[in-house]
Amino acid sequence: MLTNLREFGSSTIAAIYKDRWEIELFFQALQQNLKVKTFVGTSENALRIQIWTALIAMLLLKWLHHLSKAKWSLSNLASMLRRNLFACFSKGIACSALLKGLRVAVTRLISPT
Repeated sequence: MLTNLREFGSSTIAAIYKDRWEIELFFQALQQNLKVKTFVGTSENALRIQIWTALIAMLLLKWLHHLSKAKWSLSNLASMLRRNLFACFSKGIACSALLKGLRVAVTRLISPT
């Protein structure tokens, strides 16, 4: 445990625990909003790619949440996008049609009538 290391001052140990808590909150947000249960790869490079991908997905999700005129929670927005994407993939919709549908959905989300 860090608290048993006498060569670190109390402020250093507090800063390390604070940083650790931020990491815990990040992974909690991944699990809650992106439904990430486990990482696919185990190499350092695979983990880096998956974490960067998750960061980009969270950034896009928060950006859409910010632009949204609907007063949805972030988790509800993530759930709606996940459901619609899954429906498109399960029906075998082509990528161009998928992107067009996403564009329409996002436009409606940003400026609902």
